[in-house]
Amino acid sequence: MVPDLSHHVRALRRRLRLSQDEFAERCGLDRTVITHIESGRNRASSAATQQALARGAGLTVEQLAAYFAKPAPAAGADKWRRPRKNAA
Repeated sequence: MVPDLSHHVRALRRRLRLSQDEFAERCGLDRTVITHIESGRNRASSAATQQALARGAGLTVEQLAAYFAKPAPAAGADKWRRPRKNAA
């Protein structure tokens, strides 16, 4: 896997239209792990973390590795935002 996955993981999570909490729950990880990966503080280099990320994305580890092998999206290129709920 490539050393810096921060932009890849963020883009993948947003592509799935999941919050960090939702993605972490699907992966079986704590939200802080996802936050640290996306911020570059954690490289997600352990096999267990990679398996968890693949599981959360509904991919095999091989498919996840192929996704990560592509050039990283530019920072901010994944600007999808969840619509705000109307305050009632």
